[in-house]
Amino acid sequence: MNNFVEMLKVLTEKKEEQPKCDTCKKCKATKEIKVKGKTKHLCSSCAKEYKATLKEAEETPAKAEKMDYSDKSISQLASIAKKDWGKVYYSAVPYLNAMRSLEKITDKYEADSGRSVVAYFLANATQWKGDVARNVKKELNKRLGGKK
Repeated sequence: MNNFVEMLKVLTEKKEEQPKCDTCKKCKATKEIKVKGKTKHLCSSCAKEYKATLKEAEETPAKAEKMDYSDKSISQLASIAKKDWGKVYYSAVPYLNAMRSLEKITDKYEADSGRSVVAYFLANATQWKGDVARNVKKELNKRLGGKK
């Protein structure tokens, strides 16, 4: 009888369920990954993706968001733009080339003011995307007296 009571207790005890995956919420978690003191429960496929993402984040250099271009001349900013943009959009090419001969926004390029060259470059540089683009455009706008 004693064995029967013990067996009954085992059957009626609530079994601890395996936690569900924190990412897909469908699979049962098979892996525990600790990141910054927090534990994530992940299934094996989500764990592979998560580890790959972490590895990629470690290998990626710091974002250009932290770059400060305030000490660069207009020609240096133009060089950065050309290098980062690669194949420059055709309508921005003449303005980018003109900017390469400007040191300050107050300089002249032939009959045009540096301000107008920079303004026309910005108007034609909407195809240029990314962190470097955002920061260079922000600096050029700041020099024009526009967005900060």
